[in-house]
Amino acid sequence: MKSPSAFVGRIPTGSRLVAIDLARHSRLVGWLKVALPVLAVSLLGLVAVWPQLQTRDPGFRLTVVAGGDGADEASRMVNARFVGTDREGQPFTVTADNAERDPEALEVVVLSRPTADLTLNDGRWLALSAEVGRFHRGEGMLTLSGDVALYSDNGYEFRTEAADVDLRTGAASGTRPVVGQGAYGVLHAEGFRLDRASGRLRFVGPVAMTVYPAATAGEGD
Repeated sequence: MKSPSAFVGRIPTGSRLVAIDLARHSRLVGWLKVALPVLAVSLLGLVAVWPQLQTRDPGFRLTVVAGGDGADEASRMVNARFVGTDREGQPFTVTADNAERDPEALEVVVLSRPTADLTLNDGRWLALSAEVGRFHRGEGMLTLSGDVALYSDNGYEFRTEAADVDLRTGAASGTRPVVGQGAYGVLHAEGFRLDRASGRLRFVGPVAMTVYPAATAGEGD
């Protein structure tokens, strides 16, 4: 008869495999208890931000460039810069001294001293600046107010109190009185519309213009 001490410390091979599998199963269950809640929270977060990640207009592109020193990307940016292209691939740039989210409208950014640079289809450019701006990122609309100035690359400058810029189409318009001046004279109008496709700036009447004689003196030569 074998001594009982001969079996001390011995585990049958099949039982050892079962013990090892149970240990692995326990570790797997423990890992899943941690991973599944984290995955669930991540999925909920993705569902919450998905509408903002979707591009509403496939032809409109917008990129936010980080500001300079002191920028707080969570709510405020200093020396903010937005760059992109409109539906026809023409580039635009919007810059501002400061940009801050509107707490009552999360897709709206309030801009301090903004400037919008637009490129027309024929390669010419226009720049609009103002004291204050409201930029709706989802709709691509920029609303300017307070000493709005419009500059063209042919030397004309126009001023008004408010203007709307559709960055998706490159169009701009205003319904407040406009005063403009350039090489040919001085213009007064009740509003304006910029047709990006034709590159023409149209004024809403009544329109009055004072022409400088020296500007037209050489036209008949």
